[in-house]
Amino acid sequence: MGDFRYVDIVLVEPQGAHNMGSCARVLKNTGFENLVLVNPAEFRNDDAYSMACKAKDLLLKARVCKDIDEALRDVRFVAGTTRRRGKLREPLLTMDEALPVIYDRSRKNRVAILFGREDRGLENPVLARCDILFEIPSDDAYPSLNLSHAVMVVCHNLFMMSGKRPEHAIVACSREDVERMYEHLERVLRMLGYGDPDRKGEFLLESVMRNFRKLFGRTSLMKKEVNMIRGILTRIEKRCQEGD
Repeated sequence: MGDFRYVDIVLVEPQGAHNMGSCARVLKNTGFENLVLVNPAEFRNDDAYSMACKAKDLLLKARVCKDIDEALRDVRFVAGTTRRRGKLREPLLTMDEALPVIYDRSRKNRVAILFGREDRGLENPVLARCDILFEIPSDDAYPSLNLSHAVMVVCHNLFMMSGKRPEHAIVACSREDVERMYEHLERVLRMLGYGDPDRKGEFLLESVMRNFRKLFGRTSLMKKEVNMIRGILTRIEKRCQEGD
């Protein structure tokens, strides 16, 4: 049905070989082909092979990365899954809100969907790299999903969606250019007094930057939009330097 050549399913520090094998099988069931393992436990063993079944080839060709930076190289849009809530995880989208965005971005951009380790999910430094965060619905009495089950829910819903999405797509700006824009934005905010050298000032700047990342992350900025924002920031810098 769908073409998921640009979608990376990224397992961040997975601990169970059986789960990694099961995830490989899920990907093959739903038409995905890119499994990425960040600092995984040993998975080239019978536990993983037996769960992968006829997807052993996909498991063995999984891209193994030492850290999240390596895993996200060349990725233009990052979606993270989370069960927990909190200030660092806002705004938290529903799966119904997130998946159409992920699918549309994947038409012409490399996209990564991140799943955290079995015992504690995605940690804050990884969450900060995500353009959007979303929650997989489950019963409040027992909301925690097995890793491979979570991957199955997301992949299967994208698989079913792929047969009925329109043929339009946005080409997102490179992550390197977007990161330079965020660095520029933070520099200008500091010029305007955000992040003054006290605890509250730095906390405010971190909060503002986090919210800008989530705001722009949901829209998948294009190159011309990044250039426009940086042009405005440059004008503000110039006015500040002139004392206006």
